Amino acid sequence: MAEAFPKDAPQEKGGTHMGIYLAWIINNDLIGELYTDECMTEIGMVKERIITGRTFLINECDFCLTDEEFNDDGLAFTLYYYSDNNLNNDKVVKQYLMDYAEMFIKEPMTFWDVEDIWENYDKISPVIDERFRSWKAVRKMYEQNEV
Repeated sequence: MAEAFPKDAPQEKGGTHMGIYLAWIINNDLIGELYTDECMTEIGMVKERIITGRTFLINECDFCLTDEEFNDDGLAFTLYYYSDNNLNNDKVVKQYLMDYAEMFIKEPMTFWDVEDIWENYDKISPVIDERFRSWKAVRKMYEQNEV
């Protein structure tokens, strides 16, 4: 998947993939209550494309994604799509990272070379949208079968 982070690369390059995902979370109103209570100006800046998701990640989230960054639906989707909890034929799959790599990584470019620009968000956002729609449909079907 992603190669080791280069020792000579700027630290913020390690947050581009997380920032793009976080921007999607913000733009789909799946951000956690902590942030909706304390960072409405910054959330608005992401939505208006004044700052990127990576800038929000660095400035507001201490450069990491935790449960606090997501509301209940955002966390459930993230656990399914972004984290190690997604199994495919008994192999752990980080589907978001696979989608990200497929979208952006072309030789000689590496995982860490992807630019933190809104054009890249626009490229992968429809992929995340489709993954989210599929996840919601399966979740709804599962919930209906539980009753």
